[in-house]
Amino acid sequence: MLAKPLSLILTALLLPVFATGTAHADRADAQAGATIAQPIMIMAWEEMLFGRIAPSAVTGGSVVIDTGGARSCSTALTCLSSTYRAAKFSVTGEADALYTITLPNTITLTNGQGASLEVDSLTTPLFTRQLSEGYDEFMIGGELEVAANQPVGTYIGAYVVTVDYA
Repeated sequence: MLAKPLSLILTALLLPVFATGTAHADRADAQAGATIAQPIMIMAWEEMLFGRIAPSAVTGGSVVIDTGGARSCSTALTCLSSTYRAAKFSVTGEADALYTITLPNTITLTNGQGASLEVDSLTTPLFTRQLSEGYDEFMIGGELEVAANQPVGTYIGAYVVTVDYA
Protein backbone atom coordinates (compact mmCIF):
# COMPACT_ATOMS: atom_id res chain seq x y z
CA MET A 1 0.00 0.00 0.00
CA LEU A 2 2.88 2.22 0.51
CA ALA A 3 3.78 2.13 -3.18
CA LYS A 4 0.58 3.77 -4.27
CA PRO A 5 0.93 6.98 -2.28
CA LEU A 6 4.62 7.25 -3.30
CA SER A 7 3.75 7.03 -7.00
CA LEU A 8 1.08 9.69 -6.52
CA ILE A 9 3.59 11.95 -4.81
CA LEU A 10 6.16 11.42 -7.61
CA THR A 11 3.54 12.08 -10.27
CA ALA A 12 2.48 15.26 -8.49
CA LEU A 13 6.10 16.42 -8.26
CA LEU A 14 6.98 15.64 -11.90
CA LEU A 15 3.78 16.94 -13.44
CA PRO A 16 4.90 20.64 -13.45
CA VAL A 17 8.13 19.67 -15.20
CA PHE A 18 6.31 18.09 -18.16
CA ALA A 19 3.32 20.38 -18.19
CA THR A 20 2.92 22.75 -21.11
CA GLY A 21 1.02 25.94 -20.95
CA THR A 22 1.25 29.68 -21.13
CA ALA A 23 1.79 30.32 -17.49
CA HIS A 24 5.44 31.27 -18.13
CA ALA A 25 5.13 32.67 -21.68
CA ASP A 26 6.35 36.17 -22.39
CA ARG A 27 6.55 38.53 -25.35
CA ALA A 28 8.59 41.53 -26.46
CA ASP A 29 7.67 44.37 -28.71
CA ALA A 30 10.30 45.40 -31.28
CA GLN A 31 10.58 47.77 -34.19
CA ALA A 32 12.00 47.63 -37.71
CA GLY A 33 13.15 50.61 -39.72
CA ALA A 34 14.91 51.81 -42.84
CA THR A 35 16.30 55.06 -44.18
CA ILE A 36 16.01 55.67 -47.90
CA ALA A 37 19.02 57.54 -49.30
CA GLN A 38 18.87 60.00 -52.14
CA PRO A 39 19.56 58.13 -55.40
CA ILE A 40 22.99 58.71 -56.90
CA MET A 41 22.85 60.35 -60.32
CA ILE A 42 25.48 61.20 -62.94
CA MET A 43 25.37 63.74 -65.77
CA ALA A 44 27.80 64.25 -68.65
CA TRP A 45 28.69 67.94 -69.17
CA GLU A 46 31.48 67.89 -71.73
CA GLU A 47 32.53 65.24 -74.21
CA MET A 48 36.09 64.01 -74.53
CA LEU A 49 37.62 65.59 -77.62
CA PHE A 50 41.03 64.75 -79.08
CA GLY A 51 40.92 67.54 -81.68
CA ARG A 52 42.27 67.47 -85.25
CA ILE A 53 45.08 65.00 -85.85
CA ALA A 54 47.20 64.39 -88.95
CA PRO A 55 48.38 60.75 -89.09
CA SER A 56 51.72 59.56 -90.39
CA ALA A 57 51.87 57.66 -93.64
CA VAL A 58 54.39 55.26 -92.11
CA THR A 59 53.82 54.84 -88.36
CA GLY A 60 50.87 54.84 -86.00
CA GLY A 61 50.84 56.86 -82.80
CA SER A 62 48.71 58.04 -79.94
CA VAL A 63 47.11 61.20 -78.60
CA VAL A 64 46.67 61.55 -74.84
CA ILE A 65 44.16 63.82 -73.13
CA ASP A 66 44.91 63.97 -69.40
CA THR A 67 42.29 64.59 -66.72
CA GLY A 68 43.27 68.25 -66.60
CA GLY A 69 42.47 68.61 -70.31
CA ALA A 70 46.05 68.87 -71.62
CA ARG A 71 46.82 67.09 -74.92
CA SER A 72 50.02 65.43 -76.10
CA CYS A 73 50.77 63.69 -79.41
CA SER A 74 53.37 61.04 -80.12
CA THR A 75 56.06 61.99 -82.62
CA ALA A 76 54.42 60.07 -85.48
CA LEU A 77 51.34 62.33 -85.35
CA THR A 78 50.76 66.03 -85.82
CA CYS A 79 48.25 67.57 -83.44
CA LEU A 80 46.69 70.47 -85.30
CA SER A 81 45.33 73.49 -83.47
CA SER A 82 41.80 72.69 -82.50
CA THR A 83 39.42 72.20 -79.65
CA TYR A 84 40.35 69.36 -77.31
CA ARG A 85 39.39 68.54 -73.74
CA ALA A 86 38.83 65.86 -71.14
CA ALA A 87 35.29 64.65 -70.50
CA LYS A 88 33.49 66.30 -67.57
CA PHE A 89 30.83 64.70 -65.37
CA SER A 90 28.86 65.73 -62.28
CA VAL A 91 27.40 63.47 -59.60
CA THR A 92 24.62 64.20 -57.11
CA GLY A 93 23.44 62.10 -54.19
CA GLU A 94 23.54 61.68 -50.42
CA ALA A 95 25.52 64.48 -48.74
CA ASP A 96 29.10 63.50 -47.84
CA ALA A 97 28.66 59.91 -49.06
CA LEU A 98 31.53 58.09 -50.75
CA TYR A 99 31.02 56.79 -54.28
CA THR A 100 33.00 54.84 -56.85
CA ILE A 101 33.49 55.45 -60.58
CA THR A 102 33.64 52.61 -63.10
CA LEU A 103 35.00 53.34 -66.58
CA PRO A 104 34.95 51.15 -69.69
CA ASN A 105 38.18 49.48 -70.84
CA THR A 106 37.94 50.98 -74.33
CA ILE A 107 35.79 53.24 -76.46
CA THR A 108 35.40 52.54 -80.17
CA LEU A 109 35.06 55.60 -82.41
CA THR A 110 33.81 55.19 -85.99
CA ASN A 111 33.69 57.59 -88.92
CA GLY A 112 30.53 56.33 -90.64
CA GLN A 113 32.60 54.91 -93.53
CA GLY A 114 33.62 51.75 -91.66
CA ALA A 115 36.92 53.03 -90.25
CA SER A 116 37.46 53.02 -86.49
CA LEU A 117 39.76 54.27 -83.74
CA GLU A 118 40.18 52.99 -80.19
CA VAL A 119 40.37 55.04 -77.00
CA ASP A 120 41.92 53.17 -74.10
CA SER A 121 43.73 53.89 -70.82
CA LEU A 122 40.69 55.81 -69.56
CA THR A 123 41.42 57.46 -66.24
CA THR A 124 40.11 59.87 -63.65
CA PRO A 125 42.05 61.41 -60.72
CA LEU A 126 40.32 59.27 -58.06
CA PHE A 127 38.08 56.25 -58.56
CA THR A 128 36.56 56.65 -55.07
CA ARG A 129 35.32 60.14 -54.33
CA GLN A 130 33.05 61.99 -51.89
CA LEU A 131 29.85 63.91 -52.52
CA SER A 132 30.61 67.13 -50.66
CA GLU A 133 27.20 68.51 -49.69
CA GLY A 134 25.68 66.02 -52.16
CA TYR A 135 27.62 67.16 -55.26
CA ASP A 136 30.90 66.38 -57.05
CA GLU A 137 32.53 66.83 -60.45
CA PHE A 138 35.27 64.80 -62.11
CA MET A 139 37.13 64.66 -65.42
CA ILE A 140 38.05 61.65 -67.56
CA GLY A 141 41.03 61.44 -69.87
CA GLY A 142 42.21 58.73 -72.24
CA GLU A 143 44.56 57.71 -75.01
CA LEU A 144 43.52 57.62 -78.68
CA GLU A 145 45.37 55.09 -80.86
CA VAL A 146 45.81 56.34 -84.46
CA ALA A 147 47.06 53.97 -87.20
CA ALA A 148 49.39 54.92 -90.02
CA ASN A 149 47.32 56.26 -92.94
CA GLN A 150 44.21 56.44 -90.72
CA PRO A 151 41.24 57.24 -93.01
CA VAL A 152 40.06 60.85 -92.97
CA GLY A 153 36.80 61.71 -91.22
CA THR A 154 35.12 62.67 -87.99
CA TYR A 155 35.08 59.76 -85.56
CA ILE A 156 32.40 59.46 -82.88
CA GLY A 157 31.68 56.84 -80.23
CA ALA A 158 29.62 56.43 -77.07
CA TYR A 159 30.58 54.95 -73.73
CA VAL A 160 29.05 54.42 -70.29
CA VAL A 161 30.44 55.75 -67.00
CA THR A 162 28.89 54.21 -63.89
CA VAL A 163 28.81 55.62 -60.35
CA ASP A 164 27.63 53.84 -57.22
CA TYR A 165 27.72 54.43 -53.48
CA ALA A 166 30.84 52.90 -51.93
